[in-house]
Amino acid sequence: EIDVEAFCLTTLNPSAPMILLNVEIDDFGIVERRSCGCPLEEAGYGLHLRGVRSYRKLTGEGVTLVGSDMVRILEEVLPATFGGAAHHYQLHQREDADGFSRMILVVDPEIRLPSEDAARKVVLDTLAGRSGMEDFARSLWQMAGTLSVERRPTEWTARGKYPSLVVRRG
Repeated sequence: EIDVEAFCLTTLNPSAPMILLNVEIDDFGIVERRSCGCPLEEAGYGLHLRGVRSYRKLTGEGVTLVGSDMVRILEEVLPATFGGAAHHYQLHQREDADGFSRMILVVDPEIRLPSEDAARKVVLDTLAGRSGMEDFARSLWQMAGTLSVERRPTEWTARGKYPSLVVRRG
């Protein structure tokens, strides 16, 4: 499933400086009703959140990237370097069997790459210059295989939307 059910918040407190209706906060997780016995539950607050994660921030090997930096690379840097358009490149974040986050750069087979390493290098070098990713973090990602490249068509949602970043749960 590509679509992420993001949390949306609404503020209806009259003392709040502004009213927000269904504001998406770029986080998702599991919402469940359960008993915990705390004072908030006694006051009628029985909903709990768990497994909260952000789909605009990507984390691999302890290094957090801002999604907007990655979107710029996918939509501008890679097409300018290797050709094609933004929809030919996509980044998937998945957890492997051991629970480690893996970043998969999906590149459409129509795009001629000199090598998968060339695409990986462009991404890491651009992140290093833009996000302040240190050489140590970049080396760690390379050694751990955090960023890999797959040659296949990019994925679209059932509604025909193209997401640059795809975060898979679990």
